[in-house]
Amino acid sequence: MKNLVWVLTIVGLCALARWIVTGPAAFEGTLAATLASLFFLGASLGGFWMVFVVIRHQPKPLPYVFLAFMPFVFLWYYFERYRGKSAHHVWKADGPDDKS
Repeated sequence: MKNLVWVLTIVGLCALARWIVTGPAAFEGTLAATLASLFFLGASLGGFWMVFVVIRHQPKPLPYVFLAFMPFVFLWYYFERYRGKSAHHVWKADGPDDKS
């Protein structure tokens, strides 16, 4: 179920990107152009961030590097893989003692 939610989220963001580019009000004002530029810049920078983190931290990074070329997959990686692992490592390092 969680995978379906992620697939629908990514497909929805790609549909939004298509609508921004081909929609009726494509870049009519400065604000619209700025917001659209930030939207696409976020997708690009997120992919670069994902590749950087995957190469540094994953034992087998190649599948994740290929996934990074899909737009907005970095959101899945951040919420499902990166943030979960970071929180787990912090908890293990600073967790309560098991001396009972």
